[in-house]
Amino acid sequence: MDWSAFVVVALSYFTLSLSGVSSVNMVAIYSKQTSGLNTDYKHSVVRRQIEENQQPLDISSLHVSSSITARYSKTIISSEMSNTDTESKEANFKMQLPATAFMSNFSMEIGGVLYYGVVKEKAEAQREYQQAVDDGRTAGQVSAEQPSRGFTPFTISVNVAAQSSVTFTVMYEELLQRRYGYYEHRTSIRPGQVIPDLKIDVYIIEPAGLASGSLIVPKIQTDDTEAVSSDNQLTMATVTVSDDDKSAHIYYYPSEAQQRAESEDGIMGNFIVRYDVVHGYDAGEILVLGDYFVHFFAPPSSASQLAVFPKHVIFIIDISGSMSGRKLEQTKDAMVTILSELRSDDKFNILTFSDEVYQWKNNELVMATSSNIKSAKTYVNSLETIGGTNINSAVLDGIALMRRNTNSATKAAQLMILLTDGDPTTGVVDTKEIATNVRGANQDQFSLFCLGFGDSLNFEFLEIMSYENNGVARKIYEDADASLQLTGFFDEIATPLLLNVVVTYIENTVQIGSVTKNEFPNYFDGSELVIAGKISEGNAVGEVQTEVTAVAVTDDVYLTGTQSVNDVPDVLSSTESVNDFAERLWVYLSINDKLNEALIMEENSAAKNRTLEQVLAMSLKYNLVTPLTSLVVIGPETNGSDANPSNREYDDEMFMDTAMMSGAGGGGRTKLGVVPPNAFNNCYFLKSVMNSLSLSIIVFLISAGVGTCM
Repeated sequence: MDWSAFVVVALSYFTLSLSGVSSVNMVAIYSKQTSGLNTDYKHSVVRRQIEENQQPLDISSLHVSSSITARYSKTIISSEMSNTDTESKEANFKMQLPATAFMSNFSMEIGGVLYYGVVKEKAEAQREYQQAVDDGRTAGQVSAEQPSRGFTPFTISVNVAAQSSVTFTVMYEELLQRRYGYYEHRTSIRPGQVIPDLKIDVYIIEPAGLASGSLIVPKIQTDDTEAVSSDNQLTMATVTVSDDDKSAHIYYYPSEAQQRAESEDGIMGNFIVRYDVVHGYDAGEILVLGDYFVHFFAPPSSASQLAVFPKHVIFIIDISGSMSGRKLEQTKDAMVTILSELRSDDKFNILTFSDEVYQWKNNELVMATSSNIKSAKTYVNSLETIGGTNINSAVLDGIALMRRNTNSATKAAQLMILLTDGDPTTGVVDTKEIATNVRGANQDQFSLFCLGFGDSLNFEFLEIMSYENNGVARKIYEDADASLQLTGFFDEIATPLLLNVVVTYIENTVQIGSVTKNEFPNYFDGSELVIAGKISEGNAVGEVQTEVTAVAVTDDVYLTGTQSVNDVPDVLSSTESVNDFAERLWVYLSINDKLNEALIMEENSAAKNRTLEQVLAMSLKYNLVTPLTSLVVIGPETNGSDANPSNREYDDEMFMDTAMMSGAGGGGRTKLGVVPPNAFNNCYFLKSVMNSLSLSIIVFLISAGVGTCM
């Protein structure tokens, strides 16, 4: 289940006198969103944007170093800007973090002085900001900025004095998700100039072993909408793989001449690494490190024991007036492709809706024969837009249609795919009521996947419906590749191999209450199920023991596995390994699971408050920016007091929190607490411009909403 998240940023704008720096004016902006099953996974973007008529500062160096250990990635980005002029200049950096990542550290060095990040409770930071307002210190007005294609922008503007430099360092971490049969790590570099010292390093540690021929580095992707070809590889990147195939180092150090050969502005695109690991028909890969374990389950379709389930698919397509023009044409193009990909043993129907609901074939699912597919394509190409948006009736009719075509002998993956570009406007329009109606009618029986087309919709509502009905939501961006986004989503769910997967652990080998999500309605070929937990105290057997059960086309699946708690693969001792990856991966999954649970709980209920308290405690303990915490960057005291931030008393702090506006028309400030998934595809990021202040301590606030993985 994917959460979308949008990072709420607090801004500080100040002037500070430093050795070698005449003044520093800074605005920090960090936004973050995760869209369900998004095909775009931006691992970072470093972009320098120059104000009009201003000559660019020199970027002296840009270093990106990523360590991936058993799919868990920790990335450190460091960049230095230099002003060699005789006058101070301003430069703006924009960095885009991956939508599913947690920022875990940030620091900057200006004129030899280091400013570092500390995670605080968001409410505490808000109170401090309000105190600053009450004291008459400068606060800012909010303005709106629309995030793009699931990026999570983090912008810093600095006025760098003559003959001075500034260095920024950011660290974030995330779990790479397996889709289409591979993991993908992207570093998107768009500095806008040739950089004398540009280095990108990616270290991969995979105890299961890299799958033969799977590790590739495609050519730099210069357009986010273009397809990435594995056939056209980046020859300037160097790839070294260990003899046992369990580790690899990819590095890309383009010279200035090589950068100019890409464009006059140097490297302007995405650096991509793709790979897969060895998978077998077994209970999966279990890794134990310290007091924690992680478990990966991804049996391949090539296993003789597994056959592909037939699909029963109902397409529910919005044809209201707002879908007119390019949206409808791209939907038609995508549907023609998707219909061609149906297998002969699949069944399907097409429902369209505006004010009313229309069925292509009344009250039945038809076999995907060549004649039926041809007829369906003709029907799709004849669609025209009209009227409003009756989502409630459309989804309820889809559920009723699926149920009429289901009996005790049905053995198929039963999938409903809703595509809409707007909020409900006719019939039942209250989204909470619609979600309740859908949940009650479905009774946890069928999987509902919701695709939100464009920005003019309540994506949180789609996320809730999907989460409550065994599906996921995806944001479809209005761009040239919208048809590819739609077909790409269908490709991810086109090959169901297992249903009702349950992963359990033998009592007394793990702490049962610590185990992350371990029940999954579907397992699709090319994906992966990931579970983590804690080893039980005093584990008498010295092992993690697991059982995996699932429904398959032929015989039901029952697989068992064991892993010694003391058997740590040698490759995990590598200096490039994330040495606490198992614990941090458990934290990552646990926080995301709890945020998903909180999404559908009653507001202000005891259960929701308790769940959010658990998220907050974990976020603070592990120094992670989540919806309940903020990363506060502070400078050293001028009086030489203790450098430990926990022992400091800050005599002058300023925070500015931002309002979140969701939907087409905004919506005002959100309440403190969990921010629903993917709502922020439609939220506006807010900037502040504030008057100069003389501060003895620099403080700016980074707040976030956090995304999960499926």
